[in-house]
Parts: sequence; structure tokens; C-alpha cells
Amino acid sequence: MVGTVFGSNSARYPLSDSDFEKIENAIIIHGITREEEPEGESEARGKIIYDDQFAESISTDAKIRPHEVFEKEFNELRKKDNTWHLTRYTIRKGDNLWSIARKFKTDHRLIIKANNISNPDMLSFGKNIVVPNRIGIRHKVLRSETLFSIATRYGIALEKIREQNNIRGSRIMVGTVLFIPDAMPIDRKEGKSSQHRKCILLAKKRDERSRKIFNWPVKGEITSSFGSRISPISGKRGFHTGLDIGCPMDSPVKAAADGKVIFSGWKEIYGNMIILKHTDGYITVYGHNRENLVKEGDVVKAGDVIGKSGTTGASTGPHVHFEIRKHLTPLNPLRFLR
Repeated sequence: MVGTVFGSNSARYPLSDSDFEKIENAIIIHGITREEEPEGESEARGKIIYDDQFAESISTDAKIRPHEVFEKEFNELRKKDNTWHLTRYTIRKGDNLWSIARKFKTDHRLIIKANNISNPDMLSFGKNIVVPNRIGIRHKVLRSETLFSIATRYGIALEKIREQNNIRGSRIMVGTVLFIPDAMPIDRKEGKSSQHRKCILLAKKRDERSRKIFNWPVKGEITSSFGSRISPISGKRGFHTGLDIGCPMDSPVKAAADGKVIFSGWKEIYGNMIILKHTDGYITVYGHNRENLVKEGDVVKAGDVIGKSGTTGASTGPHVHFEIRKHLTPLNPLRFLR
């Protein structure tokens, strides 16, 4: 794949698949920074991710241009589908690259390209990015409507509607169909709400049928479950993003599924930690090891011994802290373990 460029210096070179993987892995590793996270920071904890909602963020910027080296590719997208546009988005607490992509029904790689992302800090809370997407609605111009009244109705900058629909003046013909970028449907009837609920239920059923299965990483009893708890270290209430599985020191820690090691080293609170990347965006995390037996880049099979259990980092005794995440969103491991 040939994409755009990355890096803060003047050197420019195409993004290959391996370049994208390095950026993705860096964002994942950077995003897993602590075991305990304050409650309420993520709305999707313990849930399987699906999102068929319109984006909440509506840009009022009149002109948003893609990064200069992405402009050619963006124009190619517009040729294939003229509803493609760029939305300015301010990163919120709990956001990550993949959750933003889901919000806008787009591909996370396009976000990387459009913003020339080269390191995780470029996705920090409060930063502004542009998101290539096709979210919006088609509006048929009625009698007495003007561009100004349509822009006011949907809360979208008039210039953005002009730019999206290649309108130079201020006059529009009755019956013209406009694409209103980032607009949300105004009419919210009960029938539509009922249909929407059915769509969500179908999405849940589809997800449950395709849910990935993982093996237990170590034999032992669960000493602390996924969810809200009082931290044994800080004494404060927080959200425990995985399972603590009690076991003797030096118990073999096994890969829960086939995967690739994207991190093997020391992380604050986690101590000696291993992160495996699996198919379909799943990752597993193994913390507090006395010893890691694999290195970054190793490919492992389910059941391979990847470490020895211990009590490194913020730990009150030997155990394995085990997490399953979809990209960066923590999921309840008990829903996947067999």
C-alpha cells in the first residue's frame, strides 16, 4: 500500500503496511498505561463494540483542508463518492483512534493519513484532528428554502454546504438534492426509533455469533474481577480493566490465542508485561510477570508459554493480570474465555 507521509521533519516517504502497523502498535502500547482507570472515562467498558449512530460532533468551520500530502488521495475518494468530506474533531477523554473511526464510520488509516500521525501524542485529549468520512444526509430543496435557511436548519456552516456541493453563488433550484455534511436527521419518529432498536439488537446477535474465543492464560482462581472495585494499592474506587488470576510464583503464563508480540517489557503498575495482537483488532495483556519469555515481533500460538507469573509492578501477591481489549477498549474477559 502506498499512502501518505509521516514524521515531523521535512523528510517525506510513503506509508507502507509495516509503517501503519508500527503506528498502530505504538498507539496501542501508549494507550495501555495503567491497570486502574477512574470510573466513567469510557462509555463502552465491557461491551462489544458496534456503532451505527451519527457522529455527535458537528463542525462549524467553513473550510477544512486535508494535510497537503493527503489532498490528492482525498480528491480521489471524492471522485468515487462526492459525499466524502472532512470533519474537524476535538479529541475527548476516553477517545482513541479506533473509537473515533467508529463514530464517523470511517477507517482509522484514513485518519492517520489525513493528520500525518506519527506518534500517539498526536491523539492526546484536547487535540484537534480532521476525520475523513461520509456522515451526513441528502436534502431536497423545497420552495421558499435558501442556502442560509438550510444551513441554519441543520446547524452547518453555509460555506461548508457550498463547498461540498460545488455551489458558487447563493441561488439554488427547487428540487436540487444537496448533501449536508455532518448533519443529523431532524425527524425522529417513534417508528424510526423502533427500527433503530431492531438494528442494534441484530448487531448484537451478529457480534455474539462472531465473538472470538480465548483460552485461560494460567490456572488459578479469580482474585479480582473485571469492573468497579476498590484498588488494593490506592484504596480508591476505580475500574479494573481485566481479571486478576491468583497462582503460585513462576506458574507458566500461556498465550490465550494465536498472535504477535507487540510489547514485552516494563510498564508502570503492570510491571513486566506482554501485549499480544490478534486478528480482528483484539489484543490481550499479561501483567505482573516475574519474567517475560518472548520479545517484540515474536509470533506465538495459543497455549505457548510466554512468561512466568510473578508480583512485579503494583501487586499485592503473585498473580496474572489478564486483559482482553478490542483495540484499546477493555472488554470483560469472562465473555470470551473457555
